[in-house]
This record gives sequence, structure tokens and C-alpha cells, in this order.
Amino acid sequence: MKTLNKRIEEYTQQLQQGEIQIAYKEILAFIDKLRAAFIKKCPYYDVSSIYQGYLDISYFSLSTKSLKDKG
Repeated sequence: MKTLNKRIEEYTQQLQQGEIQIAYKEILAFIDKLRAAFIKKCPYYDVSSIYQGYLDISYFSLSTKSLKDKG
């Protein structure tokens, strides 16, 4: 079983390679294009800003006017 220190060391090595950061930027660019497509093609939806969370949870929300009015 790996220790916490070993896992942190491996994580740090992965970050130093730079691929994680590049992949994250590309994922956010894709989410941004998807959001723009919803705004353009589905004007009846209310489209939020992109919420950037950790590496595993970045999103935007969609809602209709009637849902938004109901809170």
C-alpha cells in the first residue's frame, strides 16, 4: 500500500510534466464551446457561467424561464 507521502510525490511529478494543466485547459475550452452552442441554438434556455471547480467538477447550468421563476 502506498503512503500519503508517496502519492503526493507522484502527484507532484505528474504536475511538473505539465500534461494535467494542458488537459484541464482543453477540457475548459470544450465546455466553453458547448456552452456557446447552447446559447446560440437554444435561446429559450438560461445558460449560466462556467463554474470552475476542481479537476473533476467544472460545469455550466441550463434552466428554463419557468424553472428559474420557481427558484
